[in-house]
Amino acid sequence: MTSYADLWTAVWEQADLWSKTPLANTFRIFLPRNASQKSDGVPGVLQELNAGFGSAMAHPLRLGTNIPPLLDSNLSFHRATRDASFARWLAAAQRIDSAHRRTIAWFRSRLPGYPLIKAPQLCFNTPFTTEEWTFELVWTRGERRQGLQYLPHPPDTSSLLGTPPKMHADLVHAAHTVAAALGRTDLWRSFEEEAAGLDDMAKNELADARKRLQKELSSASVDAHEPALALPRAKYREQVTADLVASLSGKARSYSEAFRKVDRLITVAASDVFGQLVAYGDPPVLPVSNLDLRGGEVTTVLFEVPDKFSLAVGCGNVVWLDDPLMTDAVQIGSLSMNWTSTGSGTLKLSALVLDATSDGWQPYRD
Repeated sequence: MTSYADLWTAVWEQADLWSKTPLANTFRIFLPRNASQKSDGVPGVLQELNAGFGSAMAHPLRLGTNIPPLLDSNLSFHRATRDASFARWLAAAQRIDSAHRRTIAWFRSRLPGYPLIKAPQLCFNTPFTTEEWTFELVWTRGERRQGLQYLPHPPDTSSLLGTPPKMHADLVHAAHTVAAALGRTDLWRSFEEEAAGLDDMAKNELADARKRLQKELSSASVDAHEPALALPRAKYREQVTADLVASLSGKARSYSEAFRKVDRLITVAASDVFGQLVAYGDPPVLPVSNLDLRGGEVTTVLFEVPDKFSLAVGCGNVVWLDDPLMTDAVQIGSLSMNWTSTGSGTLKLSALVLDATSDGWQPYRD
């Protein structure tokens, strides 16, 4: 079994524990893919939000943070804030969101150099640290001031999830198992090696890069590019940050690239995929056609499914593909709809292949 199989096993077991908490049950029951009806009450509001803001709704455990700004952006949603059942649901979503973010922050605190990681991606106002809309799971300044690197487990998770005392030790053990499995991956070890290999020249180049990036991403600079619209502002931060990292040389660049990859690993495994398992359980199996594997830094796959499976193929969803060429699960990244002259539809999708999930999750599949 590979180290990534170990990681997926640990993520599954942690998600299974979280899904059994009373708070998770309160939270999950009304999600669009779980609700028995999707037009009224809390499920109706969530379905409407999902239809209008799919990318913001793609991460179930972040909804406590993502939904309030969406409600404020459209007056038609204000009725929801006055509904007692929706208020109770949102309170549950915010508690599980907080528990999740604290857990991710604790995983990140295991990285070498924390909290003073030298990667330019962590300077002020990048996609990884901004207080505005971003596609990233941000690193907050408050988290990095809490001394998480000295704590034996994620803080307050059990109390936020409302777990009985007998579950606390299991939750702590599950978090330790995920952290240990992350630490055995090649991406984590690569970042450790890059951090240990930084010399004075590389450290100076990284310090200069952080200063340049802070200037290029100052409030005035972002405003000059786009004064109001959230998505163009987010894309600008993303492009400026990527361009700066690409301009680095030698050890400074390899260190920054290694940080990007290990941070992405933590986000995909312990947030994106973990959240899908907590919210929805064992991924559904989809019948697929025209499967096309693509290589590169990560392996992706293109495929098609009939439009009747549209509820199972939202962005962010984790699914199994019913094809002998694809034994691992995948995380859907993008989709489009094609209609034929007969009125039937086909969904075209692109997805990230979750390497070694076939090994890591095999013992737990229904």
